[in-house]
Amino acid sequence: MCFAWLREKFEICIGDINWWYVRNGLFTDFRGLLWFVLFQYVVKSLDPRWYSSILFQASLLLLVICVIFSIFLTTSYVHHVFHREWPKGCKLWRWLRVYYHISKLVYPLSILWRLLTVWMRVYPNVIMLGGTRCATTTLSHYLLDLPFVKGPFTPLLMPELSGKECYYMIGDYFGGCIHPFFYRMCFPTIFSYWYCQWRYGRPPIIMDSTPLYLVSSVYTCKLFARLTEYYHHRSKNNEHLKLKFIVSIREPVEQNVSWFAFCTRAQYWGTSAGLDDFYADEGASVYVPYRVQYLFTRALMRLCSATESILLRYFKN
Repeated sequence: MCFAWLREKFEICIGDINWWYVRNGLFTDFRGLLWFVLFQYVVKSLDPRWYSSILFQASLLLLVICVIFSIFLTTSYVHHVFHREWPKGCKLWRWLRVYYHISKLVYPLSILWRLLTVWMRVYPNVIMLGGTRCATTTLSHYLLDLPFVKGPFTPLLMPELSGKECYYMIGDYFGGCIHPFFYRMCFPTIFSYWYCQWRYGRPPIIMDSTPLYLVSSVYTCKLFARLTEYYHHRSKNNEHLKLKFIVSIREPVEQNVSWFAFCTRAQYWGTSAGLDDFYADEGASVYVPYRVQYLFTRALMRLCSATESILLRYFKN
């Protein structure tokens, strides 16, 4: 009984510590690299014997690259995730405040690494399309508890959604990039795939559970259709490698009310980061999910109309 009480207190303590780290952004690679550079500087001041100038210069160079790339990501996320404009006519301190808050949520080094290794990564074989507020998070967590199920990379620090949603096909990466080739950057490497296959005696399930896919754009369906053709071409005789879709539905009125309340509350996230009030923006009186859907659709239509023939030629080859 005493052991159970101590374990409960320990788990509560660890949970509080984890949430403290999450709130302060110390789980991101950007913040971790910054702390590493500061640590090396302190080591140099206290005991130069343990200091490596090459390591310090390399980490400092990585930090500069990380800062530049995180500025690009922050600018992209303001438009594509928070659906806001940068504060107009404001002072420099407010721009820095927005960058400071959003930079605590991004993973610039992880994204760069995944872009460099995209050629050795795999596509998902299970995609949960949605819908939103239809218990997709609960179902995903049940599936992710299985050891042979692997989730995607999440580009933002969101504790409940990390490892579940990647948001790639709705344009959250690089200002709307949705090319199917780079879709693989969100998933494990082929070496991890082979290890799981050897460890558990079956091909692992690589899952993407982004419920916004169901309502984001008709072009998302076209891209998934080409992805399906890719899988059928590569895995005609292997049932485990064929692409599967899961759709969860709910009574429409309850689903829309829940989705509207969720989106409305989520906009205060951007307001707390120093962005302008969402409801002061033009078009904010429109039902929030429809507005988000329109923004995604407009961006994807412009992008996909220009790349439709290229994608078709790419998957045929």
